[in-house]
Amino acid sequence: FLHQVAESIVLRDFVREHNSHALRDMTERKVAEEMIAGNEIRLRTLTEQEASARAEMLAALRFRELIENAPDAILQVDATGAVVIANQTTETMFGYTREELIGNSVDVLVPEANRAGHAEHRKAFAAAGIARPMGQGLNLYARRKDGTQFPVEISLSPVKTESGVHVTAVIRDVTERKQIEYRVRALQESYMAELEVRQKEAERLNRLKSEFM
Repeated sequence: FLHQVAESIVLRDFVREHNSHALRDMTERKVAEEMIAGNEIRLRTLTEQEASARAEMLAALRFRELIENAPDAILQVDATGAVVIANQTTETMFGYTREELIGNSVDVLVPEANRAGHAEHRKAFAAAGIARPMGQGLNLYARRKDGTQFPVEISLSPVKTESGVHVTAVIRDVTERKQIEYRVRALQESYMAELEVRQKEAERLNRLKSEFM
């Protein structure tokens, strides 16, 4: 009998220990699975963040490349009128290097006769905060580094930044178009003048004919 009791106790302890090991194994496996799942989530989150950051960086590079290779001069000035951005076309159009423009007043690109009121116009535009063409209906001119002037069209857009409202200006050299318009107008005026001469000559001939008859 004692032998059977002893075997029962040993069997009970074995089962209890076996169950304890099994429970511990299950717990450890569950913890391991949760850790793996957590790592997978963190890895996926990091991957998504990296992909998002990479996409933003590529978008910024494309935008910068688009601005850099634009056919128009693109400038951005801060609230004081200092140039903070200038693309390559700006250098070609005005004859200044980017280093000469960045940090200096945009007024160097404005003809001297128009500089006095330019600062007030700039402040008024920044306060209004509405994108619009500059000097609509007027003949606008810009000034190169060598002092020569040329006709331009300018579009202005406000940009809100941490340092205040900046203004982006897109400047188009319209010299060629103005020359074409001038030639077309000259041809029209020449044609109208010739038409008037012919009309007067026809009237004179009609008068002579009437007098003869």
